[in-house]
Amino acid sequence: MEEIKNNFIKLLQIVQKEFNNLNNDEIISLLKGEAKLEIIIKSKSKRKNIKSNIDFDKIETELRVLKSREQGIELLNKYFTSKEQLEKFAKILDLPILKGDKIELIKKKIVEATIGYKLRSNSIQNK
Repeated sequence: MEEIKNNFIKLLQIVQKEFNNLNNDEIISLLKGEAKLEIIIKSKSKRKNIKSNIDFDKIETELRVLKSREQGIELLNKYFTSKEQLEKFAKILDLPILKGDKIELIKKKIVEATIGYKLRSNSIQNK
């Protein structure tokens, strides 16, 4: 019984928080019966929860030993099937990803962060 009471209190707190977002005109319309309240339950996040069995550490290790950017892109194509998975991997690598970034750009950013810097460094040292 106590759990039901606590859950009810939490629900009332959520409703109160939403009421605080109403302006005076909306409140007056509700009181006059000119408007009605609707409760719509939505997920807080617009993104799907990405549940995967991807071993990000393994992929990062594999990327860092590759000798070309092309091999890196091929590896990413092998392991990742969605933009969301690539974004998650980029986040793990602390790479800045913008919402509007396309899949290919995210792959390029990942490859540059894991392989590209090494290739640039080697070419500079060899000159």
